[in-house]
Amino acid sequence: MYTKISNPEIVVYDGETKELIGKAKFMLSPSTENKLLQLVNYNIKPSSLLLLNVILYEPAEGYSIPLPYYQYMREGKITALFTEADTKRQVPIEIAIKYKTRAHGANPAMPNYYDSVVFSDIEVVSVEGKY
Repeated sequence: MYTKISNPEIVVYDGETKELIGKAKFMLSPSTENKLLQLVNYNIKPSSLLLLNVILYEPAEGYSIPLPYYQYMREGKITALFTEADTKRQVPIEIAIKYKTRAHGANPAMPNYYDSVVFSDIEVVSVEGKY
């Protein structure tokens, strides 16, 4: 049983072309942390996720800024450290998903930063511990 998530990152691919878009760091909203814990602990699949303060820190060559509020098909691998309830040990877990996404709060002065990104219509492909 896991009780906390830290250091979340995602590797993002275009859902249609399968081309790499880049790697991003983000913060979890409390509801999203709870949804990911429900997924890993009980296999309850989330219908949506909210990522906050998203920073694309390794954009792929040729990366172009997504249009604000436009919906895109994506595939991604979320990796994070999940804290075990009893031992407090942090376990790296990877969650592969397919989803629709919308970026909010884009700033032309900071093209790799978004206030928030919403994932919807999520299909969970796999959940794996990376021991």
